[in-house]
Amino acid sequence: MLNRGAHPLAGSSMTGADMLVQVLADEGVGTIFGYSGGAILPIYDAVFRYNREHQSAMPLIVPANEQGAGFMAAGFARASGKVGVALVTSGPGATNMVTPVRDCMADSVPIVVISNDGAAAVTQRIAMTKIQAVLKYR
Repeated sequence: MLNRGAHPLAGSSMTGADMLVQVLADEGVGTIFGYSGGAILPIYDAVFRYNREHQSAMPLIVPANEQGAGFMAAGFARASGKVGVALVTSGPGATNMVTPVRDCMADSVPIVVISNDGAAAVTQRIAMTKIQAVLKYR
């Protein structure tokens, strides 16, 4: 049950990546499956900071590719009954998640896929493969 009182970190200065990781921890996420890429690295750094401060409370499992992260999150969800979480970079990293996401949708397996978009200054300077994806799971 979500405590509606003030969060212990309320008023603290945090990056968006740190906030994301804190929300995952607050929601009981114990394991993240992810494959890194340039644009998602700030979130990886936040996971490592969180683990350093909390004695590896949220292990990050790194597969051979993004699709592997999705299927590992799905397997974790199937085996544990908890939500599987996959963390991948934008562009091809996100598109590689299509097959595991569709598999989970077909079998009603709860997963959350977290991807990102590059900083506006970067995406305006160089050509990047991007997709805008918002995935909703039941």
